[in-house]
Amino acid sequence: MVYKVTPSESDRPENRFSFELLDGSVHSLPLLRYAPIGVIEELSEMKTDSIKFADMFLAFTSDGGAAAAVRKLDGGQLAALHQAYFDESGVTLPES
Repeated sequence: MVYKVTPSESDRPENRFSFELLDGSVHSLPLLRYAPIGVIEELSEMKTDSIKFADMFLAFTSDGGAAAAVRKLDGGQLAALHQAYFDESGVTLPES
């Protein structure tokens, strides 16, 4: 018997992290549990570096508007967004 992989549940609202940018636009990406394995592997190597995290964060969305708006955040704003995503995903970041 062959195991049949079930569809991802990453599109379900309860499995997504939503965030509102300064321009009022709302975007979402899958919580870490529902992220593609390749993205999880890369995030595990850089989860304490908010600047590198920005690139991976943007990889979750194909929405060019969200990517451009996130790129306009300052370091503190990006770090807070980074922290909020990991908190929502149930991941504890190590002290840096």
